[in-house]
Amino acid sequence: MRVLDTETRKLKEFIGHPDEPYAILSHTWGNDEVVFEDLKTGASEQKAGYSKIEMSCKLAHAEGYSWIWINTCCIDKSSSAELSEIINSIFEWYQKSAVYYTYLEDIKRGWTLQELVAPLVVKFYSADWKYCGERKGLAGALANTTKITFDILSLGAHRTLLNRYSIAQRMPEDISYYLLGIFDVNMALLYGEGQKKAFFRLQEEILKKLTDQSILAWGFDMPDVSEDVHDELRENIGKRIFYSGVLALHPSWFVGAGEVVECWTADNPFQMTNSGLRI
Repeated sequence: MRVLDTETRKLKEFIGHPDEPYAILSHTWGNDEVVFEDLKTGASEQKAGYSKIEMSCKLAHAEGYSWIWINTCCIDKSSSAELSEIINSIFEWYQKSAVYYTYLEDIKRGWTLQELVAPLVVKFYSADWKYCGERKGLAGALANTTKITFDILSLGAHRTLLNRYSIAQRMPEDISYYLLGIFDVNMALLYGEGQKKAFFRLQEEILKKLTDQSILAWGFDMPDVSEDVHDELRENIGKRIFYSGVLALHPSWFVGAGEVVECWTADNPFQMTNSGLRI
């Protein structure tokens, strides 16, 4: 894991996790972000995105943290092996962080599910770095808005708590690679395969590990195609009308599955064959 020294702003690489508590910065990507190469060449301070690095390092250092991980500059994106490792490890990195700073530069910003629920402590900051509160204290409002259960938002998504929820309940409208940690599965990163194939592979990996039939409980209470939903969701809802497969084509097809409970089939595990899914 590669992190920044909060005092010197220099990169430090660890085998595994840092030997001391570390912070993570969550933010939206801008047009002039500091990337890994900029820190290596010394061009980072000339970029607009450097202010976020500077402020988050100062904040972490003031709170006693020597290390901080920032996705824009701590990842060598030229290495496909490194990207694949991070995608499969990121949920654990979030969980093991001491604090997760969420910088709300744009109040309309979105999160992946694991960003919001995996860290133990999530602190929100406004565009001018004013403290807005912790996820634990805002759990009620966040639950109403996101439909994520209150206990996960207040306690954090440790594995024991996550395993209380069915596959259908854990399946948000999110892209496949960001769901690996939610289900505790690994999957190779394949460039150019498209979201449909990636989501099929994710479901296949889940089926190898879990026998919860709620993975088949998609399509309930979905918005009508004519309703005011964003284009991608409308497109995927429309596909459902003509679809006859057993696995969902898109995570958004689980949008109405928040109350679906587990249905385990311990005596008859799933089997994926060349003829389809055997239950």
